[in-house]
Amino acid sequence: MYKVKIDGIETEVNPGTTILSVANQEFVEIPTLCYNENVEPRGACRMCTVEVEVWGRKRLVTACNYPIQADIVIDTQSERVKKLRRLILEVLLARTPDSPRIKELAEKYGVKQPRFNLEKTHDNCIVCGLCVQACKDIVGVSAIGLSERGIFRKPITPYEESSHTCIGCGSCVYICPTDAISMVDKDGKRYFERWKTEFKLVGCESCGTHFATDVQIEYFKKVMGKDDPSLHFCPNCLVLKETKK
Repeated sequence: MYKVKIDGIETEVNPGTTILSVANQEFVEIPTLCYNENVEPRGACRMCTVEVEVWGRKRLVTACNYPIQADIVIDTQSERVKKLRRLILEVLLARTPDSPRIKELAEKYGVKQPRFNLEKTHDNCIVCGLCVQACKDIVGVSAIGLSERGIFRKPITPYEESSHTCIGCGSCVYICPTDAISMVDKDGKRYFERWKTEFKLVGCESCGTHFATDVQIEYFKKVMGKDDPSLHFCPNCLVLKETKK
């Protein structure tokens, strides 16, 4: 066990525990954008940066993927930390001025007018890469990827055309921290404007509610190696069926 002091709160943790996990355990707030517990943390957005002191030396690290390997002192609100977070928010606000999440964080850290003159994207994408990670690591199809570099970097489908590997599951939508990806279910179809893809929706055999795409169901059959009965019912009806057993 290692001794940890985070914002004056003393505790002990097992080796390898991340700083963000300790903060959550001790109810210490650390802002995050690119972090999601369902995928491997990469520290891409840098918003969770904190200042640590180990063996008498101080430095800035990202809390989401920094494993504790020694006794450590953590300061989540030092002036160095606040200055860096304000700088990050200035860049993000200059790029995506319409994002409610970014505006909320900017207001919290006193960022009103960014100093940077970047080309506004007019969408809420902050290029955190979570959608790409979810598609690859959770779904397992890698239908999207990151293209270009620097301020031009963005998530796209191959050649920015309709993806033949996308199954229309919507994982990218659910994991996006800034609601930058839209998914529209209408008239028995599901449409993703950003990915330029459209799918036929499948209805639940019990209640008739559209709950998945036909391609998604076929993908699950392939992964499971069979046509499982559970694939023909929406989550709510599945719960009801289980409770009646």
